[in-house]
Amino acid sequence: MRSHRNPYWLWLVPVLLIAAGLSIRMLNIDLLWGDEVLSYDHANLAPYSQVSLGDQLERLYVRYPTQSPTYFVILKIWGGLVGTEPLAIRSLSVFLGLIAIAMTYRLGTAAVNRRVGLYAATILAGSTLMIYYMHEARQYALLLALSTTITWAYWRLQHSPHTGRWPWLILFVAIMLLAYTHWLALLVPLAIGLYHLTLPKTRRWWQILLTLIAANATLIPWALLELPNIMNELGDGRDAIAFSAVDIPGTVFYAFSNGGLALLLLLTVLAIIDRRRHQDALRFSLMAIIGTLIAAIGINTVTPAFIHVRYFMMLWPILALLSALGITTLARRRIPAAVLLISWLAAGAVVSWTLDFAADLPNTQRPIIAGELPEIIRVIKAEATPEDLIVFHLTEPGNEQSQRAPLEFQFQWTDMHVIQLGELGSVFEDDYRTEVDDLVEDAPLVWLAQRTDIEQVTDLPIFTDEISQNYLLCDLWQPEERLDVRVWANKATPTNATYTFGEQSLDMRVHRARRYDPSIASVILDLDAAYPISYTAVALHIYDSSDQLVRQADIVMSNGCDRLQIDFAGLGAGDYRLDLIVYDTVTGLRFTPANTNFMLQSDNRMTLLTMTLFN
Repeated sequence: MRSHRNPYWLWLVPVLLIAAGLSIRMLNIDLLWGDEVLSYDHANLAPYSQVSLGDQLERLYVRYPTQSPTYFVILKIWGGLVGTEPLAIRSLSVFLGLIAIAMTYRLGTAAVNRRVGLYAATILAGSTLMIYYMHEARQYALLLALSTTITWAYWRLQHSPHTGRWPWLILFVAIMLLAYTHWLALLVPLAIGLYHLTLPKTRRWWQILLTLIAANATLIPWALLELPNIMNELGDGRDAIAFSAVDIPGTVFYAFSNGGLALLLLLTVLAIIDRRRHQDALRFSLMAIIGTLIAAIGINTVTPAFIHVRYFMMLWPILALLSALGITTLARRRIPAAVLLISWLAAGAVVSWTLDFAADLPNTQRPIIAGELPEIIRVIKAEATPEDLIVFHLTEPGNEQSQRAPLEFQFQWTDMHVIQLGELGSVFEDDYRTEVDDLVEDAPLVWLAQRTDIEQVTDLPIFTDEISQNYLLCDLWQPEERLDVRVWANKATPTNATYTFGEQSLDMRVHRARRYDPSIASVILDLDAAYPISYTAVALHIYDSSDQLVRQADIVMSNGCDRLQIDFAGLGAGDYRLDLIVYDTVTGLRFTPANTNFMLQSDNRMTLLTMTLFN
């Protein structure tokens, strides 16, 4: 009876939770890369201009003719529901990936039984590349969900006598959506069609064939318009990195198996040995996999379409089904399947933890671990002005092009002058110094944020030396071991206050004073004197509207120039002002400016800025 059946679907729940946990952990682990930024652009998500759905489709057709619209339309709707922060936008792929895993369970159940369905879902959930693309704001998780749904619906229609109308509708709609998600994904219904041609020609067979043809035919209008553009894009330098006939199967099997090619081969052999128990599922899996790979090799012989293994991820559920058949054979020989599956999940979790496996696959742009970089970018955007020069070094020399779009995305609508250090192109030192000077011009501040865990630009010492000719290094901080941020201030900034002590004088220049955070104010200043200033300190005072001192920060100015901060978190709503005092740390004597262009609150206290806090 039904009540006595093993509840395999209950075991699917922890599998889904593990996959969700691994992928959710990765949502903020790395910065958006160029293609993810394009997803924002294609979906018209903030900070890009907002347009209607009709205008979005027209824009995709006119500006990005090779990009099929399904994923971007869904992403636009998703962004409207959950927000447009990277974590929120990437979470769509988590949701779609979980659907793919659940549908793989349904596929295995329909093709063989619930046990095979659970095995296949577990294998798919333990695929490192599956987890990787469940965190990326691109269409590959959608391809997986749709291709698995198509395969399940086809199997139900072909092999179940009583199906109802829903599988027909699901098959048609899913193929149509897949065709309008990525044109290379059409290999899935084509592989299904290849298998379908080998079956007996019954009335149901003809109905399914016509459904497959009709669903794929919905792409014809788009294909007629876009095929020339697609061919032009494929001819744009891809031939140098396109997979060879040997690369395609080797890379696909290596990526799916988390590098365990021997294990995948063993499971395949075991599935073939025990073929009488699951002949239809085995034949379908082998024909779909081999047919897709042969078709891809043929396409790449004509035009370099396949340059990355992610274009083959629609095969992952079928490869998982094939592997599940092999594990079933082992289970029949009293080898505990649970141990194999748990080991597979554990291996996938370990391999996916650092992103290295996915990043080391051919033609993959290495992700940049986020760490404190988002906070650094946030601070620079808040403190800098359009007149400043902002320089980044975030990727290996020679790969700067890959970070151009992400940086433009981060600084969209700010009008800030942002470059990458490696984009400076002069070969000779004199020309390089001239190029640096032309970039800097008279910028009030120069910011340099760089990773120290990658190869440094050869000309970095020349860059910093040339900057130092006319700028003072005011700050160098390391928010984490692999990152440092430097801030230089222009020596030509006019003096804001002069202090005299007999025959000695001290000039102060305030290069920047602004509130950049709801609870932090930043002041960049330098003290210029003919005598050592190691005993000179600056005090930042916050006064409320009743002229009461409510917060104070004291900083010894041992380096001449410094970037000072004061935190006013916890202060109530109201008007406040930030005052500055210069004093001697030994005697406590406050220095009185002989002249200043700041408002004086007393003989020795200058107001740098005022602010209003709200609850």
